[in-house]
Amino acid sequence: MRVLKVREHRRGPFGSAGLGRRLRGAVGASLASVLVAVATVVSATASPSAAAGVLSRSAVAAGATTAWSNGSFHVNARGVVSRSDVVYGHAPLAPYQSAPLGNGRLGASVWAASGFTAQLNRGDTFPSLKSPGQVVIPGLARITGAADYAGRLSLHDGQFVQSGAGMSAVSYVKADTDQLIVEVTGAAPDVTQSVDVKLWAGRNPTPYAAGAVAALGETFADAASGQRFGSLAAATAAGRAVRATVVDARTVRLSFKPRSDGSFRVVVAAPKYTGGSVGAAAAAAVAGATLQTAAAYQASHLRWWHALWDRVSPMKISSADGSGEYVENQRLLGLYTTASSMRGPQPTSHGAVANLFSSFQDAADWSPQHYWHFNLRMQTSQDFAANMADFNAPYFGLYQNNFAIRKARTARFMPGSSGVCIPEVMRFNGTGEDSLNQCVSSGNDTPVARILSSGPEIAYNMWRQYLFTRDEKFLNASYPFMADVVRFYLWRAPVGPDGKRHIRDANALETQWHANDPAPDVAAMKVLFPLVRNLAAGRGDTTLAAQLTAAIPQLPQLPKTTRNGKTVLAWSECRPSPTCPAHNKQNPDLEPVWPWNLYNDRPGPDHTLANDTFISRVYPQLRDWGMDATWAARLGRSQDVKTLLVKGTKDFQSFPNGFSHYNGDAPAGNKSFYNEWQWVVATGLQEALVQNYDGLLRVPAAWPAGWDVDGALRVEGGHRVSVQVRQGTPTLVGIEAARNDTLRMRNPWKNQQIQVIDGTTGTMLAAPTTASTITIHLAKGSSVVVERTSAPLSSFSYAPVDGTAATMAKHLGTRAIGLDRADLTYGSNILLKSQAGGNGGYLDANGHSAQEGALYGVSTSQIPNSRGSATSVWKVVSATGKANGTPVESGDVIYLINQYGNGTYLDANGFSTQPGAKYDVSTTPTKDRGPGTGKWHIFGATSYPTDGHIRIADIVHLLNDYGTANGGFLDTNGPSTLQGAKYDVSTTPTKDRAPGTGSWKVLIDPKRFGFGLVGGA
Repeated sequence: MRVLKVREHRRGPFGSAGLGRRLRGAVGASLASVLVAVATVVSATASPSAAAGVLSRSAVAAGATTAWSNGSFHVNARGVVSRSDVVYGHAPLAPYQSAPLGNGRLGASVWAASGFTAQLNRGDTFPSLKSPGQVVIPGLARITGAADYAGRLSLHDGQFVQSGAGMSAVSYVKADTDQLIVEVTGAAPDVTQSVDVKLWAGRNPTPYAAGAVAALGETFADAASGQRFGSLAAATAAGRAVRATVVDARTVRLSFKPRSDGSFRVVVAAPKYTGGSVGAAAAAAVAGATLQTAAAYQASHLRWWHALWDRVSPMKISSADGSGEYVENQRLLGLYTTASSMRGPQPTSHGAVANLFSSFQDAADWSPQHYWHFNLRMQTSQDFAANMADFNAPYFGLYQNNFAIRKARTARFMPGSSGVCIPEVMRFNGTGEDSLNQCVSSGNDTPVARILSSGPEIAYNMWRQYLFTRDEKFLNASYPFMADVVRFYLWRAPVGPDGKRHIRDANALETQWHANDPAPDVAAMKVLFPLVRNLAAGRGDTTLAAQLTAAIPQLPQLPKTTRNGKTVLAWSECRPSPTCPAHNKQNPDLEPVWPWNLYNDRPGPDHTLANDTFISRVYPQLRDWGMDATWAARLGRSQDVKTLLVKGTKDFQSFPNGFSHYNGDAPAGNKSFYNEWQWVVATGLQEALVQNYDGLLRVPAAWPAGWDVDGALRVEGGHRVSVQVRQGTPTLVGIEAARNDTLRMRNPWKNQQIQVIDGTTGTMLAAPTTASTITIHLAKGSSVVVERTSAPLSSFSYAPVDGTAATMAKHLGTRAIGLDRADLTYGSNILLKSQAGGNGGYLDANGHSAQEGALYGVSTSQIPNSRGSATSVWKVVSATGKANGTPVESGDVIYLINQYGNGTYLDANGFSTQPGAKYDVSTTPTKDRGPGTGKWHIFGATSYPTDGHIRIADIVHLLNDYGTANGGFLDTNGPSTLQGAKYDVSTTPTKDRAPGTGSWKVLIDPKRFGFGLVGGA
């Protein structure tokens, strides 16, 4: 794998939820000293060295490293990719928190409802892309409800790994077979497990159960195309006494016992299905799936994913504020979801909705049978530099496979036309006229009715695919499409009285309707006419070549207007007014910059025009489709790249699995994941690092200050360009040649002397020069390094790019990738487990107390609630009026109400006789038997992130408020004489009288999840 790396700036080990974030009242000296110690460690750990701001020339020579060795750039793929794993600090209980899995045809989303729920999705269940069903495994509640729950979406392995209470579950969609696999270990061998496959109201499947196979099958007729589609979900299990039954018309079930070692495998296949015997299709889909060991069965899956990451170009970015790591994570998730979803005959994202990973039954935004080209283009662009161009096959296949249909329909609905019109919104079967009135001579207005630039952009992407892959077979297959796209333009843009060709009554994207000479179309003609003319001439298509030769000087200038007193590019020749109002928030005026590559960062009038257009654009990144960061990179605006990517992520990334919503709406109210922002981030980062779209290689192109980076990207010609940047200065530029070629390159170190050496031997290939551009001759299979003479490659020590797996959720403002441990909120019912000796038992109400005004005694119990209903369950209530549902923060003052019987308050009452203790502890029917006796200051000893919140599984200390916070810390002290108890409970002047005696772990009440007690605390 070739990668972009940066040095890690690690966070301190303590969160701000540490002891006493907001201590109320007088606190003992021992707690204050702890606070000082924590503050000192956090300050020392988190503050960067004053000398770390500038990478001096002497520092480079003294100790800097390079990942270049023996002619190539070296990366540990697992280490770098695992930095971007999605870490679940608590189980994903809600559908919008689900973990995405897929093999490019079959997708699944996994979350913890009913213990374990996975929704299956395919990209070919037209016309509505209905789900094959949901899979429920109740027995995995022991994992997802465990106090020591840990979850990780492992991108390198393509697996969702969960563990807790001594069990584990590894889920994956097999890379080479359309099956969801769930491998479980640690289950009780003699406890029966069940697996339900179910659908919901409105679905009418055929249920099937025989032997060890259960299935639901359903077919759907598409009246518009006359085709039949369908869905099938077939389940089996590797275990003992597997039996399939039909539960009801929409549910089938497997029942079985695990193997004798406590392991079992659940296999749910969802292959392509268009009808026929459900039983026969189900049996074929799961045949042989239970015969191999877990390691053997997943071996081909892991090989596929590991091989992918070994050749893909991830980026490793670091920054003092964590923003670099966060956008790195966004980009890598974009690559992961691309690999997980784009291996079928057509794309699986429609209108940017990542339907293959839906967890919302059959709900989906927009129209699932239609594809918006505008929302696919960023994924296609991302794939070029990431060395994933093969994942563009579904995109090109959608249009190439429907090319003949589109030609016929263009002739039918646009009489007298030539070539082919491609609708912006095209149905899977090639239609687009229907209710949207696209590619027709007349019809009612719709947002996409007269958009003409989609087909040309597809044609140009075909050319770019060729430039990156040099696949002549692909280019030959694409040429007829490209030729007919420009033929359509020749017809649609006739020569006017001024001798110029003009497009009348067309849309400038969805923004402006009924416009003349939309900027995207004029730019498309300026790029495609010379390109296709040359291709046509080389293929003997002399008529088209001659037509285009004549048409090129007839093309109009790009439209211009005035904004803020400056001349800028316009959306079209129709100015915004009552006759040409804006209908959407796209920026057609910047399309000539990207994707049409007509403007760049070189100083001059053209750059000034494009730069002023960017500055005064009407809609600055208002939706998650905005390519603003890429435009900024193309124009050399490096800090804008960073600002836009960070702001856009804060605006649009709504879901903890990394998916976005097009306008950033809150996740709980949405029924669709969007993946286009990940692709926007990926394209923007790649364009900021390396560009060579116009014959000039720029390295780094527009890389932001404050982000260190190392890595390698593909460029046109298939070459790999490796880059390392430290504190704004490139320290390595290496090129591995895919073919014989000649490159023009901008000096990476402006005005500094550079030289070119052989990447393997170090032999000088070009004399030192300070020229602004150089020419590099490449031989296939060789490599070169461009170096500063003042800091040659030989002055660096070797260290491959590596990384450490993520251990917690990442945060950027209010956004997060992954889940922190759940907040403790007011009104919650919890367990409190003493950490004395690592297992001091659960705080428990036990027997009647002899203390005056008390009701029950308090001790710890080895097993919670073992003596009575809810004796170990405590409700957390604010003593200062905070509302139920709000987070509990370190330093808050709380009441703890025992849930046995009518509810009684934890209370300090009378002097304790235990050695080293202060007061006895019991429960009382009233809030405060004496002043502050029922109030407790709660302090977090361990938590992350550093926001002061107390979270489930945090360790806390509880200080009684009696005597102005002088009632002592809740403490386990000596064996209890109460029936069924473990230790006595009292208060003590110090937070931990002995190791762990005053430390309490906050655990969930298992009844919150509707199942019995879970272990692993």
